[in-house]
Amino acid sequence: VVEKLKTRPLAGVIFSPLVVSDYYRVNSEILDLFEAGRIPYVTIDTPVARGGIIRGNFVGSDGYHGMRQLLRTLAGQGFRRFGSLRVFGGVYTSDQRYQGITDELAALGLPFEAAFHQEITDVPLPEQGREKVRRMFHSRSNLPEVLLCTHSILARNAADELARLGFRVPEEITVVGFDAPNDQEPFGFAAMRQPFVEIGRRAMEILLESPPGSIRQEFIPCQLVLNPNVKETAAPSVITA
Repeated sequence: VVEKLKTRPLAGVIFSPLVVSDYYRVNSEILDLFEAGRIPYVTIDTPVARGGIIRGNFVGSDGYHGMRQLLRTLAGQGFRRFGSLRVFGGVYTSDQRYQGITDELAALGLPFEAAFHQEITDVPLPEQGREKVRRMFHSRSNLPEVLLCTHSILARNAADELARLGFRVPEEITVVGFDAPNDQEPFGFAAMRQPFVEIGRRAMEILLESPPGSIRQEFIPCQLVLNPNVKETAAPSVITA
């Protein structure tokens, strides 16, 4: 594909990385090909990063502060015990959102129980998170009231698996995903909406307007979306994309 791109006149490439377990190596090799072919690129969605260093031009959403705001909103509804489920380590968006969870729990003085904060393995999408949910919720004592998921597929799978285990969602356990749909109200009373249109627009501006050799890396705020059809005092249902 890169060889074909090199033969065509183009301003550059907007690249959405592959979310795989060997995330950095796989995507860094693709960026190597772009750079060897002198093809300008902007990475979107989640950056190719290691050790906190982001490679190349990047535009994405600010999942760290978005997750903190979402957790703070839930805590404001009276929830006090939180668990979380996140994508395998090394995927920047997952690490970013998870750090938002841990930092906000600390800021609010709420407990962090390591057994209820789990990282999934790289398995097919329909199975992601299910095994971790079975392990976390094998006992019915001292369970979290809310399971925060860093990505929507995890929230969907977790809610389904909890139902299979006999839990009532959201009456017993509330499952919360990060993303809110762009074309409809979110499930439950709140979720975070990512600025996909703004990300795409800004990525194009960087490709077309940035001086050669310059590097731009930007995080655009997410938007907290409240569901007007759900009372604020009601426990949320599955909040997901």
